[in-house]
Amino acid sequence: MQSNAEPVAATRAKKACDPGQQASWTRAGTRATRRAMNDSIHIAATAGDSAASEPDSRPTPDIAKLTHELKTPLAAIAALAEIMRDERLGPLPDRRYRGYAADIHDSAMHAIGVLTSLLEPAAGPHARPPMVFAEVDVAAIAASSVSAFGPLAERAGVKLRLRSPPRLPHLVADSRSLKQIFLNLIANAVRYTPPGGEVEVSTRYECGTALGITVADNGDGMSEAELQRALSAMPKKAGRAGRARSGLGLELVRALAEANGGMLEIESARGQGTCATVRFGPDRIVPV
Repeated sequence: MQSNAEPVAATRAKKACDPGQQASWTRAGTRATRRAMNDSIHIAATAGDSAASEPDSRPTPDIAKLTHELKTPLAAIAALAEIMRDERLGPLPDRRYRGYAADIHDSAMHAIGVLTSLLEPAAGPHARPPMVFAEVDVAAIAASSVSAFGPLAERAGVKLRLRSPPRLPHLVADSRSLKQIFLNLIANAVRYTPPGGEVEVSTRYECGTALGITVADNGDGMSEAELQRALSAMPKKAGRAGRARSGLGLELVRALAEANGGMLEIESARGQGTCATVRFGPDRIVPV
């Protein structure tokens, strides 16, 4: 994202659909939803068969113990945040505190869900975590993810903003893994953007061809070789402030995108920032 030009996500986004195209979008919705649900059931079944073929896909005792140890304090955090969010002991002095409490609650519940998936028999080293495919509101997940990262971005001196159209179709996807995609991309962008930089999260419907989510920044950026290493999930050279880059985030995003019928695309250049986009085809789109 160049500071003296339009935001990266805005300049690379497709032109919004005109009203005349909404009719064909709506007519195709029911058929697309049915196909996507059938495909999702097939993906889930295939993942289950793969897990069953593993010699032993149960979590190791260390992982099981660590998961239980982490879930206990997270459950307490979620419960206390829920009390504050709902103002059960009286109104909060500033309405922003209620939003922060909601973010804390949602983040804790998301973490509990991820940890719970590690205890599933299918969560072995070569198996995908179990997924539940349903209609999800992409705009709402994007907003909650940006809200959760707002204080961290502010502390880092990075401007974090969200661009989303007023009417965005839903997706047939696994909501937990979709949120993981947002959180990983935003975390990477904020981490490798220097103070004074910008990170933009955007969602868009690309005229009947795809629904795209993009996280763009004007941070460190990567060379082609660095990008390939980042996608290989191998340890990386130290980035800004001596912090080693890890490819686990991008590799996880790519795996989760593909498991949900999407595709990860990344544009990056040294000193010019990074633009990561996940696109989902029309067979995953649900009109609203």
